[in-house]
Amino acid sequence: MKLPSSLGFSRSILLATLLATPTVPALATPFTPDLSISGSLSLNSLSIEPTTGATRSGTLSLISGGAASQTTLQGTTVNGSLPLSGPLTDLGDGLQLNLETQGSGVEALSALTIDGLIALSNTSPDRILDVLFNVGFELEVEATGDDAFSSATLNIQDSLSRTLLPESIVSADSIFGPGFDAVGPSTDSFSVSLNPGQSLEIMTFLDVFGTNDFSGSDLGTDTDQYRAAASLDLRIEAVMPQSVPLPATLPLIALGLGLLIPIRRKQ
Repeated sequence: MKLPSSLGFSRSILLATLLATPTVPALATPFTPDLSISGSLSLNSLSIEPTTGATRSGTLSLISGGAASQTTLQGTTVNGSLPLSGPLTDLGDGLQLNLETQGSGVEALSALTIDGLIALSNTSPDRILDVLFNVGFELEVEATGDDAFSSATLNIQDSLSRTLLPESIVSADSIFGPGFDAVGPSTDSFSVSLNPGQSLEIMTFLDVFGTNDFSGSDLGTDTDQYRAAASLDLRIEAVMPQSVPLPATLPLIALGLGLLIPIRRKQ
C-alpha cells in the first residue's frame, strides 16, 4: 500500500532516517558510580494489530555505554528483543523511538504504543544527584477521505506523578478537521533530583493511532487514508553531584558547645 505524496511527511521521513541508525557519542563518558540507571522499552496493551489495508512499523533503540541495541517491528513481526532493556552507564545513553502507522480503505485500523522506562537510584550516603535529560521529538498526523482519523501522543512523567515534559497530542479528522496537524521537530530538557538513597522512575508514553471508520457509522470509503508518525530521542545529558547541606542550626549548636567549655572550666 502506497499513500499519495500529500501524505509524504517529508520532515518525519528525514527524522525517521536519522533515528533508524541511532546516534551515539564518539567517546562514551561514564557518570558517577553513585548513580545506577537502567532503561527499557516495551509494547503497551493499547497497541492494535493492523487490519486489512493498514500497516504499522517501529524502530526501538536503547543506547547503553555508547553502544546501541535495536529492535524493529513490522506489523506483528518483531525482530530483536521486546522488551528491550539494559543499563545506562554513560552520558549520552538513553532511549530512541520511531513509530508509524498508516491505512487505506474502509477497514483500516491500527495503533502502535510503546512504553519507555528509565529507573534511577542514588546510592551515595551523602550526595544529592541532579540528572539532566535532553529530549528531541516530533509528531505528525494526516487524514483524508470521508471518515478517517489519526492521532499521535507523547507523555513523560515520573513515578511521583510529576509531569516532566508538557504532554503533546496531535490529531487529524477528515470530517471535522483539521486534516493535518504536527508538533516539532522540537528539543527540550528536564532534570530530576535524587536525595541520598532515593530511587525514581521516569516513564515515557509514545502512541500512534489511525482508523478509517472513526464515527463507527460506516461512512468511510475505499479512498479514505490516514497516517501518524512519532519520534522520540531521550538522552542523559549531565549528572551534577552536590553535597547535602548542613541544617542551619548545626553551626549554632557547635558555637554554643564551644562557649560552654571555657565556662565549665572556670567553674
